[in-house]
Amino acid sequence: MILYNITSNVAHEVIDEWISWLNNILIPEIMEVGVFNDFKFFQLLDIDETDGKTYTIQFFCDNEQACREFISEAGPAFIRKSELMWGNSVYNFRSILKSVQ
Repeated sequence: MILYNITSNVAHEVIDEWISWLNNILIPEIMEVGVFNDFKFFQLLDIDETDGKTYTIQFFCDNEQACREFISEAGPAFIRKSELMWGNSVYNFRSILKSVQ
């Protein structure tokens, strides 16, 4: 199993609007591409929230190559969309994880 993880630090003043946008627009659009078969959305706990809260969206798929193709082909458009919408209010870090068990 392959996990495409997006960790986001979100400024306090845009959290509610960002969560709504994520749930109603971004996640459905990413899932619609057809690469991922499930996702989970979490808030990180026990971390410094001075500059905002931190969340992680985890997209699951069975094929590493398909995940990498998504990142190189569709990913840049989603990254631009987020940057245009949120500017410096949201900082994202992306990673790919592979299940070892």
